[in-house]
Amino acid sequence: MHLRLVEGNSDPLATTRDFLMSLHAVVEAEVWERKGTILARVCIGDDSLASEVDLRQACLREVGSDATPQMIMVERIRRPGVRAVA
Repeated sequence: MHLRLVEGNSDPLATTRDFLMSLHAVVEAEVWERKGTILARVCIGDDSLASEVDLRQACLREVGSDATPQMIMVERIRRPGVRAVA
């Protein structure tokens, strides 16, 4: 099995990760390639309305189709330091 985790900004996968991390809703992002397929895991704040489709469309606009993940796994999490108001 060949997995490549990308950190830094020297290639398109790193550019995609950096772009995802620049989005206000995104708390954490990982981007990797497996067998020629770009994949991503993104944690977003539970107060965000962003979806996988929204994130993919944003990537298509900003980093282009060659660097857009074919699948983005989205996990909603409570942001550190944010208190729920009842």
